[in-house]
Amino acid sequence: MTLNKILILSFIIIVLAACSKGNDGLNEPGDYGCHLSFRHVPADTMIVLENDYQPTIIDTSCADLHICIMSSLREELGHLTPQHYFFKGDAEVEQQIKDFLDPEGKKYNGTIPIHIDYTTEACQAIRFMMYNKDDIFISDITDEARFYYIYDPNSWEEEGQNLLIDSNKKLLGKIKMGTTIAEYLSCHPMVFAQAHFIFPELQKDIFANGNYVKVEIKLENGFICANGSINYK
Repeated sequence: MTLNKILILSFIIIVLAACSKGNDGLNEPGDYGCHLSFRHVPADTMIVLENDYQPTIIDTSCADLHICIMSSLREELGHLTPQHYFFKGDAEVEQQIKDFLDPEGKKYNGTIPIHIDYTTEACQAIRFMMYNKDDIFISDITDEARFYYIYDPNSWEEEGQNLLIDSNKKLLGKIKMGTTIAEYLSCHPMVFAQAHFIFPELQKDIFANGNYVKVEIKLENGFICANGSINYK
């Protein structure tokens, strides 16, 4: 067989393979070569992004906040600057997440990571307290907060977000949109790694005039995670 014939035959095989693939659900996340990448996050620090200081992620007609639970910076051998650290992965939790997101084990076997951050620190209480630009307390807005999705909940980018894991390390599913703080706490959850909240009763620009929100999350171990730090009480 000549070289030209070999090249032509190879091209035909590639085209036929691509065509057969085209009828097999190219819109599935796994077809893009994704895999689930886990990070076991310690609740050391917390960043609160108010809607006036973050890119438009969701279009809401009311005030919203984006909260990220993060690890603190620590000195590590081999690094010139402090690094964020993470706990060792929890095999039990990660397996439940895999089974929940990919029951057949076929979708996430590629190389592009879908990042999934999770904690295993039980949440006992959450408070949202609004202050004005002069640091004078205005009101407790905890009861007005509602969980909301950061991205389109039907997008694969949302896969690792809003997972509800209870203090017994049982994955209960997704946090439902509109869930209140009281409803969330009634599930005895591990604290979320990140979450987006809306406040239907507050105007969208409420934080644009200098008002801001202090957030405190009390963990079951007695620690209180506040904006930017953790208080060892």
